[in-house]
Amino acid sequence: AMTHLRQELPYAVAVVIDEWRDPEPGSEEPLYLHAEIWIEKQGHRPIVLGRGGAMIREIGRTARKQLEIFLQQRVYLDLEVVVRRGWRDDRDALRELGYEG
Repeated sequence: AMTHLRQELPYAVAVVIDEWRDPEPGSEEPLYLHAEIWIEKQGHRPIVLGRGGAMIREIGRTARKQLEIFLQQRVYLDLEVVVRRGWRDDRDALRELGYEG
């Protein structure tokens, strides 16, 4: 997400993988991942989505390719842009992102 948004990037963006479904053994199905892209303001949504959804499609395409290389398997990546106000100041949200303390 960060690579494609460049200068337009809202400074408060996080990505959370909230569902990971492995395919059945021997299945031709890809690994299913659902990821939420957290933003803090509704006004950031059009930046992340892009005109006609072009930006989110490109983010998804690039992320999926990188995940497939890293995981060495086919991936179906389902992205959702979520407005989560104040997540940077929310201990539970930060813990969910892997930040302890």
